[in-house]
Parts: sequence; C-alpha cells; structure tokens
Amino acid sequence: MPPGSTSPGERDGLVSTAAVSSAPAGLRLYVTGGHACTGHALPTSGALTLGRGGDCDIVIDDTSVSRLHAVLHVGAVFEIEDRGSHNGTRIGERRVASGQRRAVLPGEVVHLGTATLVIFDPSPPRSRHLWPHGYFELLVAQECARAAATRRPFAVLRVQASELAGAELVVDAITCTLRDIDVLGSYGPDDHEVLLVEAEPEQARALADQIAASLGARGAAARIGLACFPRDGSDPERLIACASAALHGDAGIARPARPQAPAMEHARAMMQRVANTAIGVLILGETGVGKEVMARALHASSQRADGPFVPIHCAALSPALFESELFGHEKGAFTSALSAKPGLLETADGGTVFLDEIGELPDAIQVKLLRVLDIGG
Repeated sequence: MPPGSTSPGERDGLVSTAAVSSAPAGLRLYVTGGHACTGHALPTSGALTLGRGGDCDIVIDDTSVSRLHAVLHVGAVFEIEDRGSHNGTRIGERRVASGQRRAVLPGEVVHLGTATLVIFDPSPPRSRHLWPHGYFELLVAQECARAAATRRPFAVLRVQASELAGAELVVDAITCTLRDIDVLGSYGPDDHEVLLVEAEPEQARALADQIAASLGARGAAARIGLACFPRDGSDPERLIACASAALHGDAGIARPARPQAPAMEHARAMMQRVANTAIGVLILGETGVGKEVMARALHASSQRADGPFVPIHCAALSPALFESELFGHEKGAFTSALSAKPGLLETADGGTVFLDEIGELPDAIQVKLLRVLDIGG
C-alpha cells in the first residue's frame, strides 16, 4: 500500500474488519437496493462500513445511499451507526440520528435510504435474548399481571456501566450471573435492564450484588438500581422509574469509583427544585448522556409519581398521523379509524409526558406542539 494511503473502510478514524469474504460461515447480511439483492458473510466481531463508495466493506449500488452511509458493529449485540447520511437510517420506523448507535436484532429490517438490510442468524434461538427497551417494558407489564394474580414478587434492575466498559463485556458479565428465567434488556448505550422473575427482595439484592461483582472482576465500574414488585410499584412505568431513580439514591447497589462531577450535582439539585412544580422542563444533552434517565428520576421525585410516565419518541411519529397519535380520535374520524383511540397525552393524564428527540419533528408540527405545551402549562 503506498505511504499515506488508507485501507478499505478506514476513514474518519474508523478501522473496519479486514475482510468480509474471509469471515466464517454462519451469520449473514442480506442487502436489497438498486434492483439487486446480495448476501454477505458476517464476522463474529468487528465493524463493517456500508455505503455507495467503492472503499466500503459492503458496497450498496443505490443512489439513495451515501458514499459512507452507516457502520454495522458486530459483537454480542448488533448495532447500526449512522455516519451523517443524506437520506437517513431507520430500524423499522425508528430513526437513527447521525452518529448514534442503535441495537439491531436478527430479522429486523434496517433502511439505508430506500435500500434495506436484514441480518440472518441460522443458529438455533439462544436461551436469552437482549430485548429492546420497548419490548422489555411489555414483558414487565405481563409479569405485573401474572404476579398480581399469583401474589409472587419479582424485581427490575437498571445496570449502568462505565462508558469505556464495552457492550460485549457488560452483556457477558450480566448474563453469566442470571438464571434461565430472567430477562435481559437494552435501555441504551452502556445501559441495561433486567427482569428478575419470582425474586424476593433479598434474593434480588443478592443477584444485583453478583452482577456488580461480575462487572468489577472485568474492570468495569457500574451503578445498579433495584425496584421490587409490589413494594416499589405495581406497573411497569413505576417500577422502571424507581429502578432508574435508585441509580442515584440510597437504593443503588454499586457506584462508580469516581465522584460525581459538580455539573451533575448542580443538575440534580435543580431537578429537586422543579420536581414539585407544574412547569415544563427542557432537558438538553448529547445522545447517550441519560436524558430519559433524568426525566424518569424527575417523575419519580414529583407529586405525579403515582401516575404514568409516558415517553413519546417524536422521531418515530408519522407527521400525517401526529395529531391522532397525540390527541386520539373518535370512531369514524377518518377512513381507518375503526374504533375510538385515546391519545398519548390522555394516557399520561395525572403523570408525566417525556417528549424524546423533539428537535426531530418537522417545524410545522413543533409549532402545534408548542401551543399544546403552552396551554397545558
């Protein structure tokens, strides 16, 4: 290679897996775009560049795909990272912001512009999946109903690892301590959640201690929050909020070795001041800093803590159906309105609404939402 040149896939500080073609048989990535469908073997770990440029690991000959559109990270979990593409990256209907990494499950459809990707895993289903947060919350709701009927307790954990720990290490450390019946979920970058089925509070605390020890043995600092059913709540919103709040309170199991930065202490003190007011709160921060964690902690500290916490992911809202999703509709209001549907704001009555990625909404919709917030305030 001539001096000063770069290898395929090495751009913007990213060094990708050396050769896709030499990867072992098994996992495959199927790409559809530009009137062609291609299959590619995936390595067991590494990062693959995806785009229209000839120096990408996987070249997608489609005009809607940028020259360096995205990166697929392969490891214990699959993650797709948008690299500032022109036409965007989506997992199903969920938009992936520029520079953001989002977990992808085998079988999920990823859109790069109008091209599509699907990861195929031929191996038998594993005994434990890493579930996305939305599905994890549904599993907690099902467990709430089952536990209420059987009068059996269970617990929810939030596990926040240090930023440099690495997703694969954290998943391995947590998984090796869990029982077969427990459920592992992904809350966000370096942030996981665990459903401990039929676990008494003492048993749940012991399992949390084991997770902390397992992470510590691998050199990873961690903070763990614990919430128990029915002691801390009887619905998924309350339990997850309590586990989130416990990350920073006395109920935390393990704490990071370094002290909290003065800026975080200032933010937490401000949160306590506004917790019992009825004003709107704007939380700013880069992707992964914990804006939803702060919102849930604020909800748990407020007089609305017994009400629902309703996160609304603005980037996933269809502009055409925005008003229907937010305010609901009556039966027959439009062609596909076969029954009345309460809006997300009505669902959150008495609780807290968290509008995530509000800046991703079209300007016209932001104007409407501003008026709603102004009237509601």
